[in-house]
Amino acid sequence: MNRMLAIVEREMRKFFRSPALMMVSMVFPLVQLIILGNAFGGKIRDAKLGIVDQDGGTQALKIREAFDSVRANIRTFVPIYYNDDKKAMEDVRNGNIQGAVIIPPQYSRRVYEDNHPRIALIVDNSDNFMSSTLEGELTELTKALNQPTVEPRILQQTALDIVELYPYIEYMKYLLPGSITLAMFVSVMIGGVIVMIVLTSLAFNTMMFLLMVRIEDPLVPRAMFGILNTLLFFPSGSIYPIQAFPVWLRAIAKADPFTYAVHGFKALLLKEASLAAIWPDMLYLSIFAFVTLSIATPLFKRTL
Repeated sequence: MNRMLAIVEREMRKFFRSPALMMVSMVFPLVQLIILGNAFGGKIRDAKLGIVDQDGGTQALKIREAFDSVRANIRTFVPIYYNDDKKAMEDVRNGNIQGAVIIPPQYSRRVYEDNHPRIALIVDNSDNFMSSTLEGELTELTKALNQPTVEPRILQQTALDIVELYPYIEYMKYLLPGSITLAMFVSVMIGGVIVMIVLTSLAFNTMMFLLMVRIEDPLVPRAMFGILNTLLFFPSGSIYPIQAFPVWLRAIAKADPFTYAVHGFKALLLKEASLAAIWPDMLYLSIFAFVTLSIATPLFKRTL
């Protein structure tokens, strides 16, 4: 019994002699609670929705006014106006916007003639949460346009055609890019990797250099791993769309290298996108690696 108490006393002395370890141990449960509580679920806000008005008539104007009303009130999406439907579709593929609505030529005329007017919604269905939200919102908006008002008006029955850019993607495949990124990060934390994706590995390695450059207590890195996984992985959009996060968690996501690594892997693995879709991610990871390495290098001790 005395031997066991001696071991406990020794470990407790080590614990109390390391303020950093104490802080990490106390903060970690709180960080997990806050991050995980906000990273799952939530309502989509400020998603980017492209609008291509090829009609320009009065009925098309009503649709645009309805979109502006959504932006001003429930803020599910922010309309971004395009002149070219091909450009809008390309931006959906590259992840620059989350969807695009096409108002075809002669739409207003078809409304007045009661000749089956239709609009199209193009969605990136590699993200089922985002696409289902946009589909639901546009379906409700279309129903509202078709409801008669007190004032006399032309009867219209606008139909919404949903165009999915990709075949059905299971949620397990949706998680794949985030899992790959997390696996690379865990490998870096325990000692480095043989480079598979150079920029992602370089960004993670330099980040760990910066975090660990002045730490001497070997227990602190092990205590930090859980916090880093929670703080970097879940806000990256690997589990749920970033547009559903509160403002403060979106700010973390914008600075998080995981966010750009996950976005790049999604474009390559789920969409088979070209280099044009991932060059912003590559640029950020390059800058992140350069900045963190530049800060970490002068902090290394010159003596053993």
